[in-house]
Amino acid sequence: MSIKVNQSDLRKLERKMAELDAITKTNGSAYTLLDRAGLNIVRDIKKPPIPVDTGNLRRNVIYDRFQKAIISQAEYSAAVEYGTKAYTVRVKKAKVLTDGKSFFGKEVNIPARKGVHFFFPKVKMGLVRLMSDLNNAINRALR
Repeated sequence: MSIKVNQSDLRKLERKMAELDAITKTNGSAYTLLDRAGLNIVRDIKKPPIPVDTGNLRRNVIYDRFQKAIISQAEYSAAVEYGTKAYTVRVKKAKVLTDGKSFFGKEVNIPARKGVHFFFPKVKMGLVRLMSDLNNAINRALR
């Protein structure tokens, strides 16, 4: 069995492969696009509707270049994103609950809170944008 390849088609293929290789060596590389998308997603997350009391939640949303991950380091970010059930805080060792200024009694009922979806919807939108950018870069290289 023999296969004949048109030499002009082979040259076109080699040229396109070289262009695809060039994508990985320029600003259009997948890793650069990924880093840019990660930073854009973090920037979008830090915009409203992120709840701001002290600004700690906003400050603790970061992009880790090495892990290629968007991280919320605030320990309560999941409670803000998904909400919480109602619960009761009870005294264990002390006689009353206090914050140093006010006394609250032997137990305090904390009401349920609805979640404020500040994180995952913006990550999803950013990933959709990233996929579009990657497709555009590939299409530009294949022209």
